[in-house]
Amino acid sequence: MKLADVIRYHHTFSSSAREYKFLAIVGLADVILNTSNPADSKISIPDVSPEIKKAVYDILDTLPVWFPVLSENIESACSFFMTELKQ
Repeated sequence: MKLADVIRYHHTFSSSAREYKFLAIVGLADVILNTSNPADSKISIPDVSPEIKKAVYDILDTLPVWFPVLSENIESACSFFMTELKQ
């Protein structure tokens, strides 16, 4: 599933989808974005579907496994782009 497909189908979330974790992340981000109040910097999250909650909890349960690698990649990308911007 391509990122464009994830964005296109995040409103029709299904835990049986091949990339359901990506769909859950985009769906949750959509809820947060559409329910946040920039005036007071608070986020009010209405009832999120149980399927999305479970997928997000599954992702967070494995955070110690994948986040260190992601963090290294973020640092590497930032370093690359900062070097490119200085040139």
